[in-house]
Amino acid sequence: SYNKYIELYNGTGVDIDLSNYCLKLFINGQSTPYRVNVLNGILAADSVIVYSNTNATFYLGDTTIASAVNFSGNDAILLLDTLAGDTVDIFGQIGCDPESEWTATGGYSTQATTLIRKANVCQGVTSNPTGICGVGSFPTLGTEWNVRPQNFVDSLGRHFMNCAEALPE
Repeated sequence: SYNKYIELYNGTGVDIDLSNYCLKLFINGQSTPYRVNVLNGILAADSVIVYSNTNATFYLGDTTIASAVNFSGNDAILLLDTLAGDTVDIFGQIGCDPESEWTATGGYSTQATTLIRKANVCQGVTSNPTGICGVGSFPTLGTEWNVRPQNFVDSLGRHFMNCAEALPE
């Protein structure tokens, strides 16, 4: 369906200039991005922004259209800090085509589901997963994501993170 959304949460404690970031969509196991969206605006501390596919209609909250939000259950998405050149997060495995869906041990799947990042995940996946392409090639699917039914948008537009920062001694 076209009801695709990506939510970015700023848990850094300071405002972030999104013009220093881009979303890259890698389709069908390609190693070269199919679509790239340079982001813009300021994302306030402890706030979210929701990016959507042009034809998405299920979520009624505010969204920003992004062509990179045109993925299937087997595509990879990368959030890049273009200023530092650092990967902030990767969903899937770039350069791997797992056929119709990403899967992980425990029956986790990206096919016809909604994925919500678990509140105890304090940092994104900063390097492309390696290993055999196919079953299990998206190792954080089972450990970092809650799986909900397709088109579940009840949690979209807000995120909670349970990551207590270590206090200096």
